[in-house]
Amino acid sequence: FNQSQLISSLIRCLDYNIFGLDIGISVAQCLLVVSEGNQKIWNPLTQHVPEILSLLNVTGSNAHQYLRTLGAGI
Repeated sequence: FNQSQLISSLIRCLDYNIFGLDIGISVAQCLLVVSEGNQKIWNPLTQHVPEILSLLNVTGSNAHQYLRTLGAGI
């Protein structure tokens, strides 16, 4: 995952307004899992802080709240 530099591609898919809520949640789950204890991915993630922080402003249904929670975890 680290070597293929998938972060930028996945970060784009966090925009649930474009790609849908299911895709946004799936991508956020993936990013949360791969970033736990993976110090090599933390630096590339810091290049996308605004996109990740935007998830903290998500409001709406339970699914929206789940995406918000995943964003906080990332």
